[in-house]
Amino acid sequence: MNLNRQESLKKRKKHSCKYAKMILLEIAIGTILISSNFYFKKRNVAEGIAIVNDNEQNENENEEISMIIQPTSITPSVTPTPIIIDEAKNIKETVPEQPKKLVAITFDDGPSKSRTLKILDILERNNCTATFFVLGKNAKSMPDVIKKTYDAGHEIGNHTYEHTDYRTMSEDEALENFEKTQQVIKNITGEYPRLFRPRGGAYNEKMQEYLPCPLIWWKKDSNDWRSTLTDEEVTDNVLNGLKEGDIILFHDIQERTVSIVEDIIKKIQQKGFEIVSVSEMFDYYEIDLDNGTVYFSTYKKDALEKEEPVTKKEPIIKKNTNNTKTKTNNNNSNSNTHSKKMELLRMLKIYNNEIKTKIKHNNMYVKRICY
Repeated sequence: MNLNRQESLKKRKKHSCKYAKMILLEIAIGTILISSNFYFKKRNVAEGIAIVNDNEQNENENEEISMIIQPTSITPSVTPTPIIIDEAKNIKETVPEQPKKLVAITFDDGPSKSRTLKILDILERNNCTATFFVLGKNAKSMPDVIKKTYDAGHEIGNHTYEHTDYRTMSEDEALENFEKTQQVIKNITGEYPRLFRPRGGAYNEKMQEYLPCPLIWWKKDSNDWRSTLTDEEVTDNVLNGLKEGDIILFHDIQERTVSIVEDIIKKIQQKGFEIVSVSEMFDYYEIDLDNGTVYFSTYKKDALEKEEPVTKKEPIIKKNTNNTKTKTNNNNSNSNTHSKKMELLRMLKIYNNEIKTKIKHNNMYVKRICY
């Protein structure tokens, strides 16, 4: 009985020891696992902190690099007004307009039903305007041609009613002829002509006194009506010595004029001239056209056949018709002295007007740049 009990106790001890060993082993294993887990966690945390620090350092370095490439703008004390893109697109580079070199082209004795219309087409193709000095009788019979000429932007001038020489007529007869032509043109265009050209350019001082308008001559005569001249000679008559401000004479009733005028126009333009009507040219140079004064360019032609610069309101010089020879030597001496003084004053006036003209052109140039 006792033996069985002792063996049972031994077995229990043995079993208890075995069980204790198993518990101790489990505790040891658990301790090892917990220690290793804590170690790895701690290592991961450390590595995570290092990674975070590295990332932050990289971000800081990137920010520094970006600041170097794209520096932070410093707000100025006065903020400039930004340019709006839409407005910037509308900004254009302005080139100052150069002063024009003008000449005026004129046609006499028309209109002609077919030839004048052909010349109008030529002028339109070459962007030119002209002055047509028409006969009242022709204008009355061809109002459609006059109206088309006027509507195209050209100027209509008075060239007498029937190509009459006013020097052979009384003042009343000449004025009646003049007014008759004026009225014919007024009935067609709605405006009285501003300019008059006498037949063949023939005039005298009496005509200058009673005609109520400027008398327009010419500087360059093409002589297109002369059958003895070749086309080349007619062309040379116009181009040789052509200057700014000159007035050119053609006839729109001549067939030869129709055939060569376009070539002449192109050659004039190649020389740098712009072709306009008489009034356009004088208006551009701001020169008043005075009644009774004869103009053949932007210079006037007086009764003594001298060229003088045109100035505003300057009276025409007229020939002295007094033939008195009863003056004493003293009077002659005084007269010569006075003449010299007047000549000196005239030259000074011409020089002064030239300076004014240059100043005016310079002012016009400056205005174009500014505006």
